Amino acid sequence: AASLAGALAVADGIRRGFDPVRARHVLMAAALLAATAGAVLVWRRIGRARAPDAARGVAAAVAVVLLAAGGYEVQLRFNDNRYRHLEAPLAWVREDAHRRVGLAGLSNLDGIYPVFPAFGPRLGNHVEFVGPFRDEMLVEYRDRRAFAAALRRGGYDLLIVGNAVLPGTPRGDVEGWARAGGYVPVVRSHRLVLLRRAAAP
Repeated sequence: AASLAGALAVADGIRRGFDPVRARHVLMAAALLAATAGAVLVWRRIGRARAPDAARGVAAAVAVVLLAAGGYEVQLRFNDNRYRHLEAPLAWVREDAHRRVGLAGLSNLDGIYPVFPAFGPRLGNHVEFVGPFRDEMLVEYRDRRAFAAALRRGGYDLLIVGNAVLPGTPRGDVEGWARAGGYVPVVRSHRLVLLRRAAAP
């Protein structure tokens, strides 16, 4: 029963996560199946002794091709539409590839965490958190000068700053520090702000 429930959940997730099968996909599958059936008939007519083995091999090859072609197109559609309707900072960075992106501040859970979208449409961005390691943990900077020095070392083109605050935990004005370090705001949402490094004069 548990396995059946899991299979149904997976099937429902696939149904919700991907577009329905298009008519051209059905036509393509029908054409390939017809070609397979034709190949089987030809093998049988010429009287090859191993025709059943050949038919099974052809059918398996067609099935592999169908799965590969269908999966590739589904992947392309998923990647092209991934994060398209998210909040403005993440939607903006999604369209900008091959950049160095820094993450700073804290992001609340009222939306998707910004790490994966920050990698861009083809995962071509270099993404890292702007913060030091303390006691084997990555934490925020508490000092403006240390944060500014980290920005210079990182050479980030874009900076995504979260404005969430942990109760009882002091935090600095990360956005203000970034502005002082030569970054200008591009777009913001209720929980994130995207800043871009200003061009050198």
